[in-house]
Amino acid sequence: MNKKKLGIKQKRWLLALHILCMVVWLGGTLCLLTLNIVASKASNINELYVTNLNLNLIDESFIKFPAMGTLITGLLLAFFSNWGLTNYYWIVLKLVATMSIIAFGIFGMNRWSTEATNLITTIGSNVMQLPAYVFDRNMLLLGASMSSSIMAIMVFLSVLKPWGRRKQIKEVAVLSNPVS
Repeated sequence: MNKKKLGIKQKRWLLALHILCMVVWLGGTLCLLTLNIVASKASNINELYVTNLNLNLIDESFIKFPAMGTLITGLLLAFFSNWGLTNYYWIVLKLVATMSIIAFGIFGMNRWSTEATNLITTIGSNVMQLPAYVFDRNMLLLGASMSSSIMAIMVFLSVLKPWGRRKQIKEVAVLSNPVS
């Protein structure tokens, strides 16, 4: 089966878009980490509320769309270049890491952020002592730290390309001879 390959110019444009999406996503995640540190040290409800508004704005602007852009451009690069999706260990690891961070963001970070926001708006100034809020805030801090670290490792994987090519499983043609 012949699969369509990208020309060198097309590949460079797609790679540049992939890197741009990853840089924006990583930058947004580092901003989330920083703002979660600020939120954990907030001295009053107004500071906490404004910090939380900024967290939600960064998530909407610099996390969700760049994360999907990184995934989509990475898949396109894999499918339409010589790298392939499963030919190299470092590509497989990056794909698993990207999908894991996105899933963790959807099913973990978004939930904790929404719960923290709801607690801030309903409880008010006493929210900072509430165990449920402290849990959500700590999980957001831990999640942003883990996501940032994994993304940094992904950058190194992209540059260093360790571990080489995966061994290909050769397809065995099974010939069927009808028994006479």
